[in-house]
Amino acid sequence: MLARYNPILIVIILCSLFVYIAVAQETDNAVITAENAEEVQEIFVSTEHQPWGRAVAFSPDGEILATASDDRIVRLWDVNDEILIDELTGHEAQLRDVAFSPDGQYLASSDGAGIVIIWDMEKLEPLAELDGHLDGVISLLFANTGTILFTGGAGEDRYILFWNLESIEDPSEYDSIALSGGVDGLAISKDDRLFAAGSWEGRAFLWQVKGVETTLQHRFEHGEAILGIDLNSTGSILATVGNDRVARLWDTETGLEIVEFADHRREIVDVDFSPNDALLLTCGRDHTMRLWDIENEVRVAVIENEGAEVIDCEFNPQGTKIATIDADGVVRMWAIPE
Repeated sequence: MLARYNPILIVIILCSLFVYIAVAQETDNAVITAENAEEVQEIFVSTEHQPWGRAVAFSPDGEILATASDDRIVRLWDVNDEILIDELTGHEAQLRDVAFSPDGQYLASSDGAGIVIIWDMEKLEPLAELDGHLDGVISLLFANTGTILFTGGAGEDRYILFWNLESIEDPSEYDSIALSGGVDGLAISKDDRLFAAGSWEGRAFLWQVKGVETTLQHRFEHGEAILGIDLNSTGSILATVGNDRVARLWDTETGLEIVEFADHRREIVDVDFSPNDALLLTCGRDHTMRLWDIENEVRVAVIENEGAEVIDCEFNPQGTKIATIDADGVVRMWAIPE
């Protein structure tokens, strides 16, 4: 069959194929582990956002990165091509958080005036606007079923609201939990059985979830104000970080502290488990990220962020990249270059 075609054309096609394969291999990044964590480097940087940077979130497939800052714009990035896809505008107040639905069809964004917008990711248009909070909403979380959105209020609000998303264009609030301090950090186990929240009063709370019923299981005394929390994939460990510059791991069954990681020089503002639960990522106002080997309870890497304090950080679903946004609004992606 090939003999019927121009040999020069065949050579061009084959060369193009080889180049494509080579480029694909070059853009593949290794999974970040305790053994290679010190090799993590900056691979992408953008200054599109204005200060103050607020939030980053990867889509469930890891293909899109959503970022938000005080400039009131949600920006969407193609992770592989490292280019800006689109800008979502509609908020009238400074943004606070962004979160993807589990199927990636929707994106939620929140602002300092208490407004939450749910966006259609196919049409890149707003579907619904939620206004149940009296103050800024700094924490957003979808349940893994995709049928519930949790929103956490700060300032004078201090409520966690539960929104039924069965009618995505007309969500309804069906429950709420009041905390004595601003809500900063929400997390849920993969089976939606455990739900956690952190607060500025220095406590984290863990509830068992059965249907629409929530039962308080544990209260964790972190100490100073909590600024971020996360649950590992099995829901067996809760991580809390905050103003005291300490990351704490808690056993969710017993409620007891497992270990403290105390190495940051200033407040720790966010925390994230790696997808395989082997590493803990922390980022803070000392302009750094740190990676911790959970099993061996040791720090394995310190990653310097040039210029400003890191405000939010997150692993991609594959565990091969980390996204950050800092106080200057600078968005970065980090990985182990091939």
